[in-house]
Amino acid sequence: MKKIFILFLIFIVLTTVYAQDGDTNSEITVNIGVGGPNIEATGIDCFKYYRFGSVVFLYPHAEKKVYAPGETVRINTTILNTNPYPIVHGNVIAQVLYENVESGNKQGFYILDEFSAFEELALDGNASYELAVEWRIPETAPAGKYYIALYFQEMHKYNLAGLPFLNHVYGALAEFEVKSGIEKQPFYIDRNSVYINGEHQILRSFINEFDQNEEITIKFDLINTQNKKSTIFMQYSLYSWDQSDEANKIDALSKGEILELEPSEKHTVELKFKDLEAGAYQLVIKGYADGWQNILMLRFAIRGAKGRFIFSGLTKFPVLKGESFGMFACFSNTTGWFDTFEGRVLLELYDKEGKLIESYSYNGTITSKIIAIKKDINASESYDELKLVATITDAKGNIHQKVEKIYRLSDFRDKNVIKRFEEQKETPPSKTPPKPETPEETPPKTPEESETPVKTPVETPKPETNNIMFYAIVAIVVIIILAAFWYLKIKEGE
Repeated sequence: MKKIFILFLIFIVLTTVYAQDGDTNSEITVNIGVGGPNIEATGIDCFKYYRFGSVVFLYPHAEKKVYAPGETVRINTTILNTNPYPIVHGNVIAQVLYENVESGNKQGFYILDEFSAFEELALDGNASYELAVEWRIPETAPAGKYYIALYFQEMHKYNLAGLPFLNHVYGALAEFEVKSGIEKQPFYIDRNSVYINGEHQILRSFINEFDQNEEITIKFDLINTQNKKSTIFMQYSLYSWDQSDEANKIDALSKGEILELEPSEKHTVELKFKDLEAGAYQLVIKGYADGWQNILMLRFAIRGAKGRFIFSGLTKFPVLKGESFGMFACFSNTTGWFDTFEGRVLLELYDKEGKLIESYSYNGTITSKIIAIKKDINASESYDELKLVATITDAKGNIHQKVEKIYRLSDFRDKNVIKRFEEQKETPPSKTPPKPETPEETPPKTPEESETPVKTPVETPKPETNNIMFYAIVAIVVIIILAAFWYLKIKEGE
């Protein structure tokens, strides 16, 4: 009977593993804030068209494993657009990180620099582009592990790989080491010393939400590690939504100051904000001294109504006469999990002469869960340039966001895309009606940009062959169990 018991355990293990793997409605806890889709609003799932992480940095790596202060690090990678549709006005943001040995798991790595690594990339669907990113190591750099994090966006607005405004949500990460006789940073912002309204902050946790009339007090410590006086220039910049677009900077609420720190002094900095409008904000704190830099990014939200696009785009470009394609947009309220407002979302598509081709709108409640709209279009002519305008307004007509996205064939890096379009344009259209273009319907593993974590059902249907394999395994195990039982019965009879 022991043999039968062992076989039975094997059967249970096999079926349990399969059930866990094949469950089509299992809950996956996403480790960044995610509101999930609000399919009920329009009947359309945003993540059938927009996929966070759909642009991939292939094998990002430094040319050397070890560098010295003063050398230039070079990171090589390949950008791959896994979407069936093209991306336009693509930009790459790079952040340089230094390992936070003391509290890195909770507070994230030190941010040493952030810069634009590439601008205006137009890349066809399922196409790739090679990229090199360089950063010069300061002479005052201490020994340790360093990283360059990469993020991909469209127009500094739509995130397709990583979230540069959140800690540890990278599009890609390349590691290198610095050998140096210097053991410590000349100075640093203590990431474990951040308090907002008296509450100690875990920087890798979820953001704080405040009421519109609430005063926000931020405190953190600045530490001079040297045995000499240090003059540190501090810059405090407040951005609406994030720091990716310099147009988001609120100049009236940004400032700078010079701090003189005594040898080994710890200085507490205090900042206050009040009467902010509804929306999400990014506070970027930068310190400069002795050729060294430290950056601290803090994110918070003011409750209320503030609509924002997660993505807008076309399912196909360029477009031949007679082809079907679609325009779509994903949007949500970006302040609090329970905040909603009545508003309007308008999509307008124009040709190169400024003639309106098609428009489509949503009128109703805008929620923190992501709503999507889509309009199918049949091309009355061939288009090598299109402009998609997406606008969110509230019930009073106030514009929350307006995004103009221009698709221009001549901007594409791969000239074969242009050549292929010109050749196809000269070819007579097929008499068979074309099928509508529909992007891959693989749901994303990591959708983005709402501020509250939830457990989001993610459907991953198993192929038919897996079911066959499962039943075959079950049959084999059952036969083995019966055979073993029959064998033991015979042995007992003897």
